[in-house]
Amino acid sequence: MTVAVWTLGELLFMPTLTTMISLRAPEGSQGRYQSLLSLAFGLGFVAGPALGARVYERFGGSALWLGTAALSAAVAAVFLVTGKRSAMGPEAEA
Repeated sequence: MTVAVWTLGELLFMPTLTTMISLRAPEGSQGRYQSLLSLAFGLGFVAGPALGARVYERFGGSALWLGTAALSAAVAAVFLVTGKRSAMGPEAEA
């Protein structure tokens, strides 16, 4: 059941994310922005497990999850601040 919920979340999330990236990118730079998105995901897949294991080993599970929650809250705050400005793409900012 967990995998089904996780997969459903990815099915809903990824098309929305790539659309938002394309709308945010300046005309003619959509490919560059999409490649940076792919790079960020790739780095996360490579560095995430190693960094998470290191934090878990050194500080314990509570520190790992509290750190994840704090980082998620910080990213959400940045999205809230910048999201309204970019909700309709770069032409809405002009």
